[in-house]
Amino acid sequence: MKKVIAISTLVTAVILGCGSNTAHAEASKEENIGFATGALTGAAVGGPVGFIVGAVAGVLIGDEVEQANKLEGVEAELASTLASNQKLEKELAMIQETIEYEKTAGIEA
Repeated sequence: MKKVIAISTLVTAVILGCGSNTAHAEASKEENIGFATGALTGAAVGGPVGFIVGAVAGVLIGDEVEQANKLEGVEAELASTLASNQKLEKELAMIQETIEYEKTAGIEA
């Protein structure tokens, strides 16, 4: 039992210390869920070694989920920006048509 506690403490320290590819200091919600789920599943299946492998795999999968969630948010923001851009282009075209009409009709502003 002492070995399991020592190994789990070591693994937790290593995972929290090295932090995957991300530049943030805190683990995300997805990474924490991945760590817990992977560690419990790995420990149940493979004992202490399974705990380590499961925890690392869980963190990596959690990071991938977090990145996918961020991408979805960026895609939604891009779609909104494109729609706004189209609206502004239509308004600009209408203003240009009005200016052109006033020039040809000899109307001064």
